[in-house]
Parts: sequence; structure tokens; C-alpha cells
Amino acid sequence: MKKHISIIMVVLFLLGITPGFGADISDVDGHWGETFIESLVSKEIVSGYPDGTFRPDAVITRAEFTVMLLKAQDIEPSSQTGVHWGSGWKDAAVEAGILLNGEFQDLDKNITRGEIALMVTRSIGESPFSMARQVDILDAEGLGEDLKKAVYSVYDYGIVSGYSDKTFRHDQSATRAEAATMTVRTIEPGKRSENPRVFNKESLAYFDGKNGKPVLVAVNGQVYDFSKLDLWSGGTHMNTVTAGQDLTKEIMEDSPHGLYVLSRAEIVGTYVE
Repeated sequence: MKKHISIIMVVLFLLGITPGFGADISDVDGHWGETFIESLVSKEIVSGYPDGTFRPDAVITRAEFTVMLLKAQDIEPSSQTGVHWGSGWKDAAVEAGILLNGEFQDLDKNITRGEIALMVTRSIGESPFSMARQVDILDAEGLGEDLKKAVYSVYDYGIVSGYSDKTFRHDQSATRAEAATMTVRTIEPGKRSENPRVFNKESLAYFDGKNGKPVLVAVNGQVYDFSKLDLWSGGTHMNTVTAGQDLTKEIMEDSPHGLYVLSRAEIVGTYVE
């Protein structure tokens, strides 16, 4: 009986239907995630528990986060019902491309930071500059390609800040506060953190313009995106110089139109040797 009541309360919590409880949350004052939690509460995406708490440092399940992220994007659950109370939400996530068929077989399992990164990236698209973040996140190199790019993307977008030791900890269970923060930053770009891009020789070399990759060039310590310049199509200019490297001398000294070219390109980061 107690188990059934607990399940009902979780559902009510995520649907924003909490009997006898208003928008005030008693346990988030001064918490680092306070503003993000309050943002979701104000939008009626989540609500508190009947005892007036949000429990920001508690873990969150796959089903709970799926509901949170879909509600934030105004996606309704599927009308199909399954054994689990979150089956309709999972089906809707699959239909929206946020989950893949076969994922989340166990909806009651705690969701990891890596799983959230994948869902968020599928929601908003991979960052074209995700691979620049190899120098910022040091524990993603051995991951599968999709997960690695998702981890780099959420950092590049400013949806996460990472840890001080430059790790992301993809297999660590996410907390409710972390889930709320990532959800808010997914739907509200203005609330994302600023994670300036700093390229080195190795990370810049990836962006050579080949196979659809951005065309990036470093000049005087700034990294410019030449992707929209016709003369740099495919990452090569006049069959003489290629993107993905520091071309300060070639553009500032050897090119008659160097300053004009730079004026037409967007600065996307800084470059260090």
C-alpha cells in the first residue's frame, strides 16, 4: 500500500498536481539550484511534495526526468498506456527523437548525467563546435561517439559547467537540482552559463572544413569561423591554404584582403599555442 502511495505522489509531483501545496518550496533557499527550480515551479512544469520540499539533492529517475524535459518543451504524453506510469511519456520522447527505440527499458532507474546530455542534445541539436571541448572535458575521450559529442555539446552550449577538475562524470546519477538546471537551460538560452572556447593546435585542427565540419582559422589569437565564406568552401582557400590552423601570417601579411575577410567572419573563440 505504501509503495502505491509513493508512486502516486511521484506522478503528482511531476505533473504539477500537489494537493494542498502551493508554489513555495521550503528546502531550496540558498541552494545553488534555487533559481532554476523556482523557474520550473513558476511554469508549473514541476511542483513540490506534500511536505513542502523539492529535495534538490535527491536523485531523479529516468521516468521523472523524461516528464520534466517533455513538459518543458510542451510535448504531451502518448495516449498509449503501458505497465509503467511513465510509458506514455517515454513513447512521446521516442516519437520526438529525444529517446531511441530500446532505450530506458527500466524507467525507474536513476538517470545519469550522460543520459541527460544525450536527451538534451537530441532536443536542440549537436553543437557544431562540440569537438572544441576536448580540452575542457577530460573524461569523455573514451566514450562512444554519440555520447562524447553530447557531453561536449551540453558544455559548449552552457547547459552544464562541468566540475573544477575538468570532468563531466557521465555515469554519475543526476540530482533533481541538476536535472532542473539542465532543463531550464535547454529551453532558456539566456540562463546558460558562459563557457568561453579556447582552442589549441590539436583541437583547432579538427575544424578543417572537410566532411561538413566548420571552417575555423586562428588569427592573432582569435579563432574565426569562415564557414559562410564561399572562397573557403571545403576548408581550402585558392588551393593554397587550409583551415584548422593558425594563419596569422598568411592572412595579415600575405593576403591583400586579410582585414576584409576577418570583418566578414564570426569570432568563435580564442587560440593558444
